[in-house]
Amino acid sequence: MKSKLVIACVTALFMAVQARSEEPKSYTAVISTFISGHVNTDAKKLDNVLSDDATFKIPRQNKVIVQSRSALLNAMKQESGVVQNCSSSYQLITKTDALIMARVDFKYPGFVQQNFITMERSGDAGWKITQVYKISENAEKNAGSYPLVTAVD
Repeated sequence: MKSKLVIACVTALFMAVQARSEEPKSYTAVISTFISGHVNTDAKKLDNVLSDDATFKIPRQNKVIVQSRSALLNAMKQESGVVQNCSSSYQLITKTDALIMARVDFKYPGFVQQNFITMERSGDAGWKITQVYKISENAEKNAGSYPLVTAVD
């Protein structure tokens, strides 16, 4: 009986280590997984790259809606497997050893969904997404092209 318990514990530990090793470690892998998870409505992929306290913020008129990690993943599970009709691209905004900000665009017919993501280094687990700001722009408005403003003293 004792040996069965030990075998069960070792098996559970091995499975936990195996699952953890599947998490993306590099920031480029995290961004690619985020894109693939969104485009393919794959909650499992997003689950691997989101921090436990990740939040999604979406402006609606003059308010900001805050969606928790668990709420987003639950909604995605209900729509699992739906392939979005969009193309994607991303660019880094800034990068330090502990924090990265990137912009991920999903281009749909008629509008662009801009996702400003913040990633933080999470020890041995690599990078995790901690915050996402989702902003939708009309494609005809030339999304995201605002003039550069120079500060004056």
